[in-house]
Amino acid sequence: MKKYLYILFSIALLFTITACNFFNKQTTEAFDAIELNVEAASLDKSKEIESLMKTITDSAMANPAVYASAYNHMNEFHTKSERLLTELQHVRGLINDQVGESGDFEKMYEDTDQLLFNGDQPSENGARFIKAIQDYNLTASDQLFFFPEAEKMAQNAFSI
Repeated sequence: MKKYLYILFSIALLFTITACNFFNKQTTEAFDAIELNVEAASLDKSKEIESLMKTITDSAMANPAVYASAYNHMNEFHTKSERLLTELQHVRGLINDQVGESGDFEKMYEDTDQLLFNGDQPSENGARFIKAIQDYNLTASDQLFFFPEAEKMAQNAFSI
């Protein structure tokens, strides 16, 4: 009887391990699909933003008295957005370098936590990342001051 229990236990363990590997692979594939969708949407938005920036630039060149202020605000906002994106890419690169593609999500979580925090306090990388978000949030608030709904949305989106 013990022999059969051992075999049943071994089979149950084998099924559990197989299921974990299967779900681990599905999770990784789902994240890859999400990343592809986000990249495609980001590319579409980038083209839309470039077109809008060109329109504002052309308008400012044609009629500086009316559009110079909008042009200056656009450039400041764009510069801050680029800084935030650069910081996001920096943190993403650090995480990829440290974590790699091990597939061990618990280890990934621990490694990422260690990368961005020292105990309860942010590490140097974490503080740099938080500062980039706070700077962007401040810029968004300044730029959107006259548009309260948009300002509130920006503050909620970048609340840390």
